[in-house]
Amino acid sequence: MAFFSKETQKAATQQHSMWMYKERIQWPNLLGDLYFPTFCPFKDDPMPGLVILPDDSGISPCREEAYAKFFVQHGIATVLVDPFTPKGIRSCHQDLTLLSMRELAQAACAAYGLLSLRSDVNGVGVLGIGRGGLAAINLSTAQMPGVPNFTGRFAFAIALSPAGYIQLNKPEPTGCPILILNAENDEIAQAKCIMHYARRIKAVNPKTSIVTQTLKGAHHAWEQEGEPTMDPEIICYPKTIYYLNENGTYTDSQQEHALLPQEAVECMAQEIVRGGHFGGGDAGLFEDVCLRMETFILKHRASVARNTDVLHMFTRHDMLDDLLLTMAKCQNLDEIYHLVCTTFGNMVGTALVRIWIVEPPKGACSTCSFQADCLDRTNCLHLVASDGYSIVKELEWSGINGHHAHLPFRKHKVGVIAATCT
Repeated sequence: MAFFSKETQKAATQQHSMWMYKERIQWPNLLGDLYFPTFCPFKDDPMPGLVILPDDSGISPCREEAYAKFFVQHGIATVLVDPFTPKGIRSCHQDLTLLSMRELAQAACAAYGLLSLRSDVNGVGVLGIGRGGLAAINLSTAQMPGVPNFTGRFAFAIALSPAGYIQLNKPEPTGCPILILNAENDEIAQAKCIMHYARRIKAVNPKTSIVTQTLKGAHHAWEQEGEPTMDPEIICYPKTIYYLNENGTYTDSQQEHALLPQEAVECMAQEIVRGGHFGGGDAGLFEDVCLRMETFILKHRASVARNTDVLHMFTRHDMLDDLLLTMAKCQNLDEIYHLVCTTFGNMVGTALVRIWIVEPPKGACSTCSFQADCLDRTNCLHLVASDGYSIVKELEWSGINGHHAHLPFRKHKVGVIAATCT
């Protein structure tokens, strides 16, 4: 499964042509390669989609391309973003100003749009490496400055050796699950900053699943085989954290000074340290990382496949449009009820969302907890969807057959609201 040597890569290319096709894609804000399976191992279900954001050192056959080939071989439609060619460069690891985080995020959103238009793809995630990993984490939130009309639709996010020096000042996590893989001996993207970011995200939305794992003995760019290589010119990401505000300005770690983008770049430039080891991996490590990511994706695929927008919250004015478009894809009323509840239930600060409908009891009286309070059994309230989470008891409130499954009109708070519309 290692695609590193020329002989192995040549053989792999011949093998891949039998079970996938590769197409160069050029869209507004997007240049990249689409890797698409010729078969789907998920029976009648749509396949997951994946957007790959490359490392600053460029697109490598043994890293980005190898990951794309692995995932497409396992039935995951993949877009490998190429942000370098439109700028006439092959990498930016020696000058990070050549490619901005905003441009990476815009390309990822365009790739999301490309995959989501396909009826055979449901649930698009993002995988980023280095600064691409940081972009992936930011794209798991509801809003990202500089990326208009995008409201956190990614179904999952994976970050490999992510940078952590630029963080959203007020992240609004959607509940999108996040996997972070750090290298134990990474001198270029040290784990301290990104672990701090993970804790901040978790504090805002405790329901967010964030899995962090450390690869023992590994260096940055562990996908390159052989002994670790020392590059005296490679840039190590800053250790100081800069917080990106909603208006596009930055705040330093002490939260004392607001900086314009150019001022923030100048501050970061003063902290630049060059020199670090990279590589040193082998085929076994590469396979281990691939299987960890695949396990993560498949673990969350069940909820994603039911309805990809269930995991996301919408906080801007396009929320209603997005919700209505997704409702149009639902096959029955139960799916619509579940979608509406979960969409609003995943919003930060929301404890519980429930939907009751008015119907005749139809035999429910015998199991109703409020029989004694019900004077008119012509119609009553029936709970059809629920979504919530108790941060005190750490319990999910998604059941519809409990104490409040049926409620009489004009009794208790919900019954009074239903009867009076106030």
